[in-house]
Amino acid sequence: MKIQCLPRTWFEQIKGTVLEEQVLAKNKVVSIQSRSGWDSEPPFSEEGLKSPNLLCLTFDDVTDYSDLYDGEKVAKFRPVMAQKILKHVGHGLWPVLIHCMEGVSRSGAVASILDHYWNFVWDKKPEDHEYFKRVNPRIDPNPVVEEIFTDYIENGCLDEPQ
Repeated sequence: MKIQCLPRTWFEQIKGTVLEEQVLAKNKVVSIQSRSGWDSEPPFSEEGLKSPNLLCLTFDDVTDYSDLYDGEKVAKFRPVMAQKILKHVGHGLWPVLIHCMEGVSRSGAVASILDHYWNFVWDKKPEDHEYFKRVNPRIDPNPVVEEIFTDYIENGCLDEPQ
């Protein structure tokens, strides 16, 4: 599976264009926002937000998942989100674009897990893993998201892609 992490600004630049339509038609897209929402408006057009190839999730980029962080309630990554991501990407036949604010931590964690399981464990596609490393040199995966996502898969919640 070809997987790429992108910053939010990449989607903002193509919002409402033919390119946005093409990207959403040819890729599975996972959009991650923080508990504060989009911080202004979504990085997708109204039509883009209706795309069946777009999955929007909300969770914060924190490594301490107590109920409060800096006095604010934390939006946690949960196993149900891992389930939604796996269902969304399906059999891994589509390229996957994942974004959060910077395209580094939250999206990096989701992308790393997808790369590991699809390109090593399930489909064994070393060329797709090499692509992943080449196009995502900056990722620094959030360890909590990686742990929860890995636990979801390895604790019998999912043996192979559905």
